Amino acid sequence: MKFCFSDITRLLSPEGRKFFFFVCRTAGYLPRNLSLYETAFTHRSAAHHKHIKNNERLEYLGDAILDMIVAEILYEKMPNANEGQLTSLRAMIVSRKHLNNVAKTLSFCRKIHYKASHNISNTHLPGDALEAFVAAIYLDGGLRAARRFVRKHIASDECISKFQSGSSEENYKSRLLEWGQHQHVAVRFNTQIVASEDSKVPTFSSEVIVDDNNVSFGEGKTKKQAEQNAAYAALLEVNKLFPSEK
Repeated sequence: MKFCFSDITRLLSPEGRKFFFFVCRTAGYLPRNLSLYETAFTHRSAAHHKHIKNNERLEYLGDAILDMIVAEILYEKMPNANEGQLTSLRAMIVSRKHLNNVAKTLSFCRKIHYKASHNISNTHLPGDALEAFVAAIYLDGGLRAARRFVRKHIASDECISKFQSGSSEENYKSRLLEWGQHQHVAVRFNTQIVASEDSKVPTFSSEVIVDDNNVSFGEGKTKKQAEQNAAYAALLEVNKLFPSEK
């Protein structure tokens, strides 16, 4: 249903008005199709009737839109960065951990409709709803509105600086494992000590294996460093090797 601002009081219930103004504040504009946002906050566990839509399709669309907008933002703001640096930073920004944190900050947990007994804040549902919300903005307000929302809440200058200044070693492996969980594929590391004849200091080598496919290889002076280097290389390859999973 499409709304004009003057019709809100007449058409919406008190709870509906609260939701409308929540969307206004969060999206940054007056929504025209409120049902899109209601769907964005409806998990499939709560869509128990055939006429009730869940947010899975919006999540799928929002994931692609978010990738594109974040890539565009980084391309503009980091003219001297190479492809690997841009890909890695984008992976951090669209990671499930970051999206969950943003969703919690925006109070999404209180808006999601779901049927479960566990604490929703400890699941991936907030981040999923955020992706669906991005898609709802895109469909309702257009690409420009979606860009404004992403730039303000997900890929702000402060956020980009934080990820740039943070330790990359804390992100590559965790991001790859999060990717595996999200795409329902097995990710494992085969890490070994490499013998060196001319040095007493051991070297470690690590291989990333995704669903029995050897994806990447990395070396380091420590096990952690080798695995992070291998994970970094894997992040550059997974979308090429598994395009149907994205």
